[in-house]
Amino acid sequence: NTACFVDAAVGCAKRAVEPFGGHKRPHKRVAGCLPPLFECYRSSTVPHDLASIVPGYETILSSLKGNGNGNGWGVDILLAETLSTSREAVAIVHALSNTSTNPSKQLMGDSTTATDAISAESIAEEPIPLLWVCFTVDDESPTNLRS
Repeated sequence: NTACFVDAAVGCAKRAVEPFGGHKRPHKRVAGCLPPLFECYRSSTVPHDLASIVPGYETILSSLKGNGNGNGWGVDILLAETLSTSREAVAIVHALSNTSTNPSKQLMGDSTTATDAISAESIAEEPIPLLWVCFTVDDESPTNLRS
């Protein structure tokens, strides 16, 4: 099962930073990956319906969170990488909200924009790992996303 592999990987990463001060030194952090769920270089394969994207990220986030052994998150940073659409980033924030300890205080509610997602972070009841998002850009016009 995937959660077992995620637990093992996060555990290895945490043990690897321990000789260097581990979590006592703020620049020694463990990152968790949120990969694209669909073809990363073809934005047309990413569903337009967030409900089709969010569950996949909830599964990954639950695995990363489960590694905290009841004491919060197993990772310090979440890296959402190689995304080709902003919908994927919004879906990740929805999923992050849905995996919070208090589902009655979800980060986004029914919001569908990244601006709503980011500004709502302050209502979370638990510390949420930093979220870094990286997008792929259009080959023909590198100042634009593929979508």
